[in-house]
Amino acid sequence: MKKVLLCVFTLLLLTGCSGKALSEATTSPDISMEETTAAAAVQTEEESSALYVSLGDSIARGYGLSNIPEERFSTIAGQNWDIPADAVYNYGVDGQTSGELITMLQQNMPSSLAQADVISISIGANNVLKYAFQFLYDYYLYLYAEPAQYTDQDIAALFRDFIENADRGCETLAEDLPVLLETIRAVNPDCQILFLTLYNPYAAVNTELHINGMPILLSALSDSYAVKINNCIRESTKNAENLTLVDVYSAFTGRTSELLYAVTPPELDPSEMDMQYMDPHPNARGHRLIGQLVSESYTIE
Repeated sequence: MKKVLLCVFTLLLLTGCSGKALSEATTSPDISMEETTAAAAVQTEEESSALYVSLGDSIARGYGLSNIPEERFSTIAGQNWDIPADAVYNYGVDGQTSGELITMLQQNMPSSLAQADVISISIGANNVLKYAFQFLYDYYLYLYAEPAQYTDQDIAALFRDFIENADRGCETLAEDLPVLLETIRAVNPDCQILFLTLYNPYAAVNTELHINGMPILLSALSDSYAVKINNCIRESTKNAENLTLVDVYSAFTGRTSELLYAVTPPELDPSEMDMQYMDPHPNARGHRLIGQLVSESYTIE
């Protein structure tokens, strides 16, 4: 059973950090293809003539949903705005960091971005999560690998490396966000930008990490980095014009057990780790809430 769970977590590690969408057509973001959320729809008089672009990571792309094009938050927001399906463009990429989003736009800027009336951005989580996934993978091996692969001293050193890399990831995010906004404004100076804050991905996970004999709640550790990421976002966008923060963090607080896949059952001992409960992505209910938050944060006239 542990081998099966290890394989599951390995897949999550690769998917979350690959920078490629694995559960849709496995292509890197070829912007010339301009993926829409559904088949082209016939616009009626009641539908808006606006164009909506969703940028970002696996949250934007809808990783883990059973029907990605129909259930992800960009589709929900587009429907709430009465935007026809062929005017909603989604360029979400699994595992994408802030730097990778900038590179994607600079190398292959989609024409729809220049025409967009509203752009949502979900980015920053992978600046930290790519290191968190690697450490949790190593910690799982520390607990269960036979023969043992890591000593107590090894796991303590790996934890220090994680903290150092995660802090650097937050610093990189703070450096990247002004560049990202400048890149978008260079082609579309007037559109409304909706920037999503990050929820605590492991708020409903009761796992305790034991580092040098000291218990560290994974939920508290992940919350501290969600707060750091959100502080970077707030600081970097506070003077930006035509930009609204969509406070996903607050809306998810206290509700993550119903909105995320990462929920541990009460019978699981905190000293144990079960990787099947470690997927940090929103479920369909979570995406519906994000879609509602996005559409309510801006009125399309």
